[in-house]
Amino acid sequence: MYNLSSLKAFHVEGNQLHDSIPANVGSKFPAMEDFSLANNRFTRRIPSSLSNLTTLTSLQLSINEFTGLVPRDIGRLEHLQILYLSHNLLEAADTESWDFVASLANCSNLLQLSLSDNSFSGQLPRSVGEVPNGGVFGNLTAISITGNSKLCGGMPQLRLAPCSTHPQGPKSQAPPTAVTQEHFQRVTYQALLRGTDGFSESNLLGKGRYGSVYKCSLQGEDTPTPVAVKVFNLQQSGSSKSFQTECEALRRPPVVHCDVKPSNILLAEDMSARVGDFGISRILFQSANIAGQNSNSTIGIRGSIGYSSLGILLLEMFTGRSPTDDMFTGSLDLHKFSEAALPNKILEIADPAIWVQNDASDKVTRSRVQESLISVIRIGISCSKQQPRERMPIRDAAVEMHAIRDANLRFASSLVVEHAPTISSYYV
Repeated sequence: MYNLSSLKAFHVEGNQLHDSIPANVGSKFPAMEDFSLANNRFTRRIPSSLSNLTTLTSLQLSINEFTGLVPRDIGRLEHLQILYLSHNLLEAADTESWDFVASLANCSNLLQLSLSDNSFSGQLPRSVGEVPNGGVFGNLTAISITGNSKLCGGMPQLRLAPCSTHPQGPKSQAPPTAVTQEHFQRVTYQALLRGTDGFSESNLLGKGRYGSVYKCSLQGEDTPTPVAVKVFNLQQSGSSKSFQTECEALRRPPVVHCDVKPSNILLAEDMSARVGDFGISRILFQSANIAGQNSNSTIGIRGSIGYSSLGILLLEMFTGRSPTDDMFTGSLDLHKFSEAALPNKILEIADPAIWVQNDASDKVTRSRVQESLISVIRIGISCSKQQPRERMPIRDAAVEMHAIRDANLRFASSLVVEHAPTISSYYV
């Protein structure tokens, strides 16, 4: 491997690799841009030589067993955009051990930082605790530092417990203790069974790749409380990881993005959506629920505005045309433009970029793309109707979009098996 001096991407995530990383690994790949050892069993310290990978834009070391301090010279990676160190045994308890945070001030391109679920303890230094209002992480779009049970302080948005203000007695010299005041209701399986009528089909809200969601009515002292219950299919590969991801999401503060558009939506390898560019996002506090920050006073409209945004977003993504395009004048808009093309002219309005990854000359592929486009455009039109009450329920739209995605993934897999294309990039 050390002879591959021009290697730009190295991925070995999701294996059972163990032991320590070679101390000189950072001096062997001068062109490296994307380096991932995530989800393995690597141990000991993170080698400081990684700071020599000066062209690195993504460093992912999450879900391992790394110990000790984070190298303080990691800030030499000036082009770094993504740094994932979560789910390890990394330590930092005093100001000196947090030096690596100060060094990250040199990483002006840093967008995502995850330090969650480590062994960080004590009071969060001010340079970190000022997130997201400033500090050395002023340009970050996403940061996670939760899951460090002995760590406290910082801005409320970081979701850390407040530090204890009680003075330390002569017999107690430990770092400040994390305090939590959250209480959650315990719900038995029998209560869920009764509330869903034995998980009957009549209470089924939708199905996804990893499980099904049911409507449940929990019996309270006065009135029943409606909740959604997700039942995971543990026979499906990846369902356990999906559960862990959703639990992690519950610990994050609610965020209103404020600028969702196709250029901000990224697709993972499994075609799941990821939203980026949180530059003008705002964090909702509990008081927002009380104040009702929705500017619309008509109660019947609340909760439906987002459907229209989803519909227009779908139409924009698959036609490649913005709602503010110069062609839309008078009464013509993106909704009417797309509706008029159904079903026979759908390929004429489709974004030409679709054919970059699809063979337009292949009749089977062309037919499949046309069928998928018709389905997606219909969802977009339904969700962007002028009258909110006429729009497709959001859960139905989600179920249909998942079905379209899964069908296309199966179709793409069959083409890969049939044609066996040459792999263009090297991944271990």
